[in-house]
Amino acid sequence: MKKILFLGLIATLFAFNADAQTARGERFKRGEFKKEVKDGKFKDGKFKRGDRSKMSKKDREYMAEKRKAMRDGKITPRERQKLAKMRKQGRHDKFRSKYNARKK
Repeated sequence: MKKILFLGLIATLFAFNADAQTARGERFKRGEFKKEVKDGKFKDGKFKRGDRSKMSKKDREYMAEKRKAMRDGKITPRERQKLAKMRKQGRHDKFRSKYNARKK
């Protein structure tokens, strides 16, 4: 009896997962998700080219540091602090670049 219930539960979970994937695909085809990014991550006209390249570089550095931290399978508290600091600095730089006084 437990096997039947377990298999039924697994089949139901697969059905929900498949349904969620197709629903997103259909919404994407209808255009509900508009393409708002340029150069991979940034909306048109919000950042200058130099700012975009600096932010992309910082994103690459963050991901490399995260991969390095996950090498042994566990992120230590010190590594977590370092990653949080990098994320915070990245958000600060994006905000500063977006709302500076330069003409666009």
